[in-house]
Amino acid sequence: MGFFISDALAEAAPAAGAQDPGIVGLILPLGIMAAFFFLFILPQQRKAKEHKKMVEA
Repeated sequence: MGFFISDALAEAAPAAGAQDPGIVGLILPLGIMAAFFFLFILPQQRKAKEHKKMVEA
């Protein structure tokens, strides 16, 4: 019987390091999205704008 009680207590006790990461967990994904924007999306928009200007001229 003691075997089952120790299992139940082990499951009920939260781990010491199992906290919600909060805003710190968002830093890496937001950084990756910003890098993609500045490295891929923004230059493509500039190139499309220049191309449109050349076609209209």
